[in-house]
Amino acid sequence: MAATHSVTLDGLTGRAIEVEVDIASGLPKTIVVGLADTIVNEARDRVRAAVVNSGTTWPDQRVTINLAPSTLPKTGSHYDLAIGVAMFVEKTLVPREATAGTVFIGELALDGRLRAVRGVLPATVAAVEAGFGRVFVPESNVGEAELVSGVQVVGVRSLRQVVALLTGEDEPDDPPVPPLEEGVGLGHAYVDRVAGLDLADVAGQEDTRTAVVEIGRAHV
Repeated sequence: MAATHSVTLDGLTGRAIEVEVDIASGLPKTIVVGLADTIVNEARDRVRAAVVNSGTTWPDQRVTINLAPSTLPKTGSHYDLAIGVAMFVEKTLVPREATAGTVFIGELALDGRLRAVRGVLPATVAAVEAGFGRVFVPESNVGEAELVSGVQVVGVRSLRQVVALLTGEDEPDDPPVPPLEEGVGLGHAYVDRVAGLDLADVAGQEDTRTAVVEIGRAHV
C-alpha cells in the first residue's frame, strides 16, 4: 500500500488527510472510500486517464483508494494529484521516501496536466499546521501558497513533471495551464481578490455565512 497526503477543506478551515492506494488481486475495479462526494468519486476516471497518459499503465486488478480519516467529509477535485502520485508510488515508479513531508494539491486533466483549484491558501496553512514542509500546487496557484511562511512551495504543470521532480529525472516541457479565470487572480494573492467572490461558494460554515449576511443587512 502506498500513501501520500492532501488536505480536506471545510470553508476556510483545512485538515491534512492521508491518501492511500492499494492494488490487490481480484476482478478489475477501482473504488474510492473515505466519505467522498460525487466529485471525489469521479477522480477514479480522471486520475486513471492522467496516469495512463503520464507514462504508465493502470492496474488490471482491484484498486482501492482510501481518504483517511474516513470521518471527515471529502469534497472537490484537488485530491487528484495526491491519488495519482500514490499510484506511481504503489507501482514502485516513485520512491516512498520522496513524498515524505509533502502535501499534493491539484486537479488532473485527462492528459495529465494540472489544473488550478480554489482553496490553496487555507489548504497550505493547514499543511504547515500539520507539520508538512513542502507542498506541490498547480503553477497558477503558486502566488496563493507562497503567502504562507514556513513551507516550500513547488509549482507544477503536470503529473509527469511531479514524477520527474520526485525521481530526479529530466522535467518534461509541458505547456502552462491557464488559471481558473483569465485576467482574474485566485484567492488572497491578488489585488482584485474581492471581485466576483460569493458566500455561496463557501463549503460548509452555514452558521458563519448566515451571521455575515445578517451583519451586512444591519449596516444597510
